[in-house]
Amino acid sequence: MKPLTFCRLLSTSASRRAVLRSHSADIETASKPLFEMVWERRLRWGNHPAYICGITDKTLTYNETYRNVLRFSDALHQRGYRHGDVVAACLPNCIEMPTVVHACSAQGIATTTLNPLSTEDDMTRQLEISGARAVVAHPLLLPVARAAAARVPAVREVIATGDDGPPEGVLSFNELLRLGREVTPTLDIDMKNDPVLLLFSSGTTGLPKGVVQTNYCLGSNLLQVISEDFHWEEPGKERFLAVLPMFHTFGMFLYTFKSLLVGAPTVLLPRFAPELFLDAIRKYKPTALHLVPPLITFLANSPDVDHTTLDSLKVLFCGAAPLGETLIKRTYDKTQGKFLFIEGYGMTETSPVVSMSSRQMGTVHGSCGVLLPNTELKCVSVEDGRELEQGERGELCVRGPQVMKGYYRNPEATAATIDADGWLHTGDVGYYDEQGAIYIVDRVKELIKYKGFQVAPAVLEDLLRQHDCVADAAVVGVPDEEAGELPRAYIVLRRSGVAEDELAAFVNGQVSPHYQLRGGVRVVDSIPKNAAGKTLRRQLRDMAEREMAEAEPADAAARGEAGRE
Repeated sequence: MKPLTFCRLLSTSASRRAVLRSHSADIETASKPLFEMVWERRLRWGNHPAYICGITDKTLTYNETYRNVLRFSDALHQRGYRHGDVVAACLPNCIEMPTVVHACSAQGIATTTLNPLSTEDDMTRQLEISGARAVVAHPLLLPVARAAAARVPAVREVIATGDDGPPEGVLSFNELLRLGREVTPTLDIDMKNDPVLLLFSSGTTGLPKGVVQTNYCLGSNLLQVISEDFHWEEPGKERFLAVLPMFHTFGMFLYTFKSLLVGAPTVLLPRFAPELFLDAIRKYKPTALHLVPPLITFLANSPDVDHTTLDSLKVLFCGAAPLGETLIKRTYDKTQGKFLFIEGYGMTETSPVVSMSSRQMGTVHGSCGVLLPNTELKCVSVEDGRELEQGERGELCVRGPQVMKGYYRNPEATAATIDADGWLHTGDVGYYDEQGAIYIVDRVKELIKYKGFQVAPAVLEDLLRQHDCVADAAVVGVPDEEAGELPRAYIVLRRSGVAEDELAAFVNGQVSPHYQLRGGVRVVDSIPKNAAGKTLRRQLRDMAEREMAEAEPADAAARGEAGRE
């Protein structure tokens, strides 16, 4: 493992005391629209598989996928969709998702992705904010998507995928493919302003907002991750297994864009189920797995995983949340892995990658790697915003071509996240060492990460306060080995007469699965707040940790009694 002897730390005046720059030389950033950038390589792969459905084995080659993209793009144009419009995709991992995204991109139309597990209210809100004019939905998701679309006047029509005929009033995706012509659009794309994706994120705080990922920031990030010191793929000789959801920035980036650039056939799984996941690994023998910590935990703990399970792997990549060194070692030991373990860091607002393990430095377990080319990072004090030196812990701020344009139609939230000098304030607390390796230790932001999904406390708190018996509420994440964090509510009662589990059920019946109060509800006398009225969530998290520590002896005793019985 080579040290980064030429990692550059730029120390200047007191106003810019310590800025970390990538050890890699700058590269040329994106200069052509993403559609052109991705599909100009199709002739290299031609009749090689591009996408394989992990359920049905249906396969599309690069040529077939490209023809479908052109046909759907033309069909949208024939139906009056134009440059600047937005189309929503309510799809699991399926071969239609890349077709929709690239077809829209070819026309200068942005795609916003709806979480398949979202409630009707969630979908309605996103459709309203994004101004989507159409919704493309999987048949199983059609009832909720259609109900949400009916509540939004801007939505003109709903398009259903699947081989069966759609219900009355819904268009057939396959019929549109049949009617579309294989015509390559010619558009004047504004690289830095025209969005390819509007992916919704809660950012550093508050309710979800549409992140504008443009042709420039998304294309530049693709070039960064395949640059000399960060690529590991041998073009045309890799196989990806897509278990991360493509509606999320991580899965979208990997399986809709990067896989096509590097010529990696991608097996698409619509959901994670243990048997389905392991059967797909054994059948398709991927050379790369891209996972989040709960899936690494599954590999480490499942009795069905042994030394033969991952024998095809070259790389195991983990992102979305910090991963402990103990879990990495347990996974290696159990599988007798010869694969390279890579960690990375990013967020939807950085399109999405900021750092990852490099070829030169290798993997430093516990670190999320080093900065990609053209990228800068600094740490600022959480208390007073002053810039910190190497090794000091503070909020991470990032600057580079991959930083989003901003939040869609939300200049106030954009200004609160990206400052006048172009620094994106991530809300994550961390530091970097003398080699330029970056470490995440905490989060300033209020978000809870449940199995890699973002949970905004504000949403749950608002629901809790709607209950007649609740005077005040605060929601925090409590540690969980499998899920990362579980949402737990602390509430102040307006009057007695309601049980904690009744309050949990009141919320859980109105939200998506990852928003449910799996950490429970606790009644307290007051919610700790500062002078400005802001909830002191750290105090609540400390309270939760004490509760869990006090509960451990009792739980262990109960397990012992059960064992003796």
